[in-house]
Amino acid sequence: MRDDTIVAIATPLGVGAIGIVRLSGRDAVRIASRLFRARSGKRVEEFRSFRMYLGEVYDPETGKSLDEALCVVMRAPKSYTREDVVEFHLHGGPLVVRKVLDLCLEEGARLARPGEFTERAFLNGRIDLLQAEAVATLVRARSEKVLELSLRHLSGAFGEKVRRWKECLVLVGAYLVASCDFPDVPIDDVVGFVRQNLRWLSEEIRRELVQSSRLRPLEEGTLVVIVGEAERWEIEPSESPCGEGPGHCHTFPWNDTGCY
Repeated sequence: MRDDTIVAIATPLGVGAIGIVRLSGRDAVRIASRLFRARSGKRVEEFRSFRMYLGEVYDPETGKSLDEALCVVMRAPKSYTREDVVEFHLHGGPLVVRKVLDLCLEEGARLARPGEFTERAFLNGRIDLLQAEAVATLVRARSEKVLELSLRHLSGAFGEKVRRWKECLVLVGAYLVASCDFPDVPIDDVVGFVRQNLRWLSEEIRRELVQSSRLRPLEEGTLVVIVGEAERWEIEPSESPCGEGPGHCHTFPWNDTGCY
């Protein structure tokens, strides 16, 4: 499955200054060479990695130019996915971005699933599972605290902490096995060592669970119900629960039973 080449629009849909189409896979450079002419006259295969080249994207069937653009090649294994990655930086009109995407599909690329670039980064060992999850959280972050936590996880700090937990368990297991192989070791020493390390590990995990439960409402949002006549109250942006602007308010009719 990962032998194919995927493509997707990497910027939000709609009108903007820049639109980016990204390719990843073994045929990314080949496909880009069919669609891009550099002003310098260099072929895409000759591009230096991580350097932008000015040129034009064109339809290989008609030779018609579609847009003036920048093209960058990021060669494996130093790219985000650890595969050959190519990006076209186009003017941000939705029509031209869509046309370039369609040309990539016609040249043999497959439309990427949501999150598939990050999935490939994980499967190819570029990031661990915690970092992959942090990417998704970072994209959806709606508060400074969630953004800060996502960046910490993305840097690998939390993954390093989990590895220390694992090393602690391995050490405790090794100590127990050794105590069985060498019964002359005082049992009190074994029990004390195991208890001390498991107590530390339990406290570390407990703190992380508490912090996670506190941050979950910031990630997922909080439902707040205000009961009363809608005309008698109004929420100002400064009075919103998060203090970051107005939320979404909905009113429901109150029936004779007092329920809605």
